[in-house]
Amino acid sequence: IDEITLEFFHSVLCRIRGSKHPFGGLQVVFCGDFLQLQPVKGDFAFGALTWHCLNMETFDLQEIVRQTDSVFKKNLSDVREGRISNDFINLLNRNVDEFIEECNGIVPFHLTSTVAETEALNLKYLRDMKSKIVRFYAIDTYTKDFSHSTFSAKLQCMVGKDVSICIGAPVMMLKNTEHYVNGSFGRVLKIDAVNKRVTVKLLDSKKTHILCPMDFEITSTSGEKLGIRNAFPFQVAFATTIHKCIGLTLEKIIVHCDNLFTEAQVYVALSRVRDIKDVCTIGLLPEHVKASERALGFYKDLIDN
Repeated sequence: IDEITLEFFHSVLCRIRGSKHPFGGLQVVFCGDFLQLQPVKGDFAFGALTWHCLNMETFDLQEIVRQTDSVFKKNLSDVREGRISNDFINLLNRNVDEFIEECNGIVPFHLTSTVAETEALNLKYLRDMKSKIVRFYAIDTYTKDFSHSTFSAKLQCMVGKDVSICIGAPVMMLKNTEHYVNGSFGRVLKIDAVNKRVTVKLLDSKKTHILCPMDFEITSTSGEKLGIRNAFPFQVAFATTIHKCIGLTLEKIIVHCDNLFTEAQVYVALSRVRDIKDVCTIGLLPEHVKASERALGFYKDLIDN
């Protein structure tokens, strides 16, 4: 949640409830970590004017649940604050082929910094699969009259205009439903191209679901609804961006460090796994490990006060 969203919810709730108290007098619980990725647009939530009027009580959650190894947890804590040892870098920058062999048949996810890197890796590994590739095309229906050639570059949608998959390919869900959430990972078990049905087994719940195309909004960059795209609710996920994987727990990962561009990317990527043996980095350097000075200052002020 960024400062714009915080101010928005505060003003809306005050108006609805007819109260000038923070969030219209509602009790609100905020949970998060400012030393993970900051908002793509806007400022940190603590940059909002409303934040300083909340008189919040702060609880510092100390227990780390995902990782159990004390050495790995200590190294991750250092990376979270923008520090990393040469010994830890050497452990992470291991031989990729040896790491894949040690995965014992588990296909590691590739984490990248940019969408372009992700798309290139997904295409490469999809072509390397020995199964037949099937491409499904989305159907767009527009509710606004406009020149598509003029506005196509400015259209936004959660899903692409087409998706190519094959049996065994990993996929990432792009919609919240009663069975899965946006960001859930699965693998393709069966493809019915004629009836547009794809059977996917989710990695977290281990449950199998038959998926069909669903509706997604097409909007302008300003948020105006322009139409509907009917498409499958997933994308191929041999690779995904670090921003997309935040909050997830992954079995095995390979982190591509060539194009890291902002604070906390290394920390977010490394902390997706449970153990040091589950991660391999390519090209990690000390200068890649960064933490937001403003976020560090925010936590220092909390401790001092």
